[in-house]
Parts: sequence; structure tokens; C-alpha cells
Amino acid sequence: CKYDIMIELKYLKVKEYRRNRKLLGIKREEAINQLKSYEDDERIDKNTLRKYVVIFVGHDLKLLEEII
Repeated sequence: CKYDIMIELKYLKVKEYRRNRKLLGIKREEAINQLKSYEDDERIDKNTLRKYVVIFVGHDLKLLEEII
């Protein structure tokens, strides 16, 4: 493999998501911020790193995004 992968996984309960659909965006931002803090580790080669945010609502995948 010529690159490293970092995945931040988030989960929302279906009832929470139905009450406030903005939570998806909030969880997305949280995940992006966490990935950025993780990549500050000196052991990680930023040139070969690929970062992904994955968010599930219940059993359904709602968001899969590569963060550049």
C-alpha cells in the first residue's frame, strides 16, 4: 500500500437525527477537527495520508467523505 488511511467514525441515533438533522453537519465538523489533531503526530507522513469521515445514522451510512 502506498498510502496511510485515517478514518474518523461517528454515529447518531435515528431519533436524534430525526429531531435535528443539523447534527449530521455538527458531527462532520467534529470528525474533521479530530482528524486534523491526529495528523499533527510526528509519526504520520502527511504526504501519503488519506483521511476519511464516516457517519452512520442507525444502521445507515449517511456520510462518507475524503478530507483533503
